[in-house]
Amino acid sequence: MKLEEGMFVRLDDIIARIITIANKKMIDGNDGVWFIFDKHKSGFYQNTTFKASHNLIDLIEVGDILTFKNLLGNTKKVEVDETFELLDVKQLYSIVTHEQFAQSEYKVGDGEWE
Repeated sequence: MKLEEGMFVRLDDIIARIITIANKKMIDGNDGVWFIFDKHKSGFYQNTTFKASHNLIDLIEVGDILTFKNLLGNTKKVEVDETFELLDVKQLYSIVTHEQFAQSEYKVGDGEWE
């Protein structure tokens, strides 16, 4: 798949919209891709598995946590399971990928106080 500016991409632990793409060679000579994303994030990725699409819905996976916000400003969080179907992203406010959730998870009783 050819990556294009404006596409959404799901990398190791984020979903973001691509603002700029540049193929680069780092100092060690390895090829990779430099992305600049929305929200002022950027990164250099080598040998990274990713998904990309013009449709954000295509990148949502089981275990991701979606936050929806209605016209009144009320929010609702939903964990995506096998039966979840999102047809429209108009009220979708944010996505926390299951990888992001696992990285920031604090496990209570994991031997810390024993």
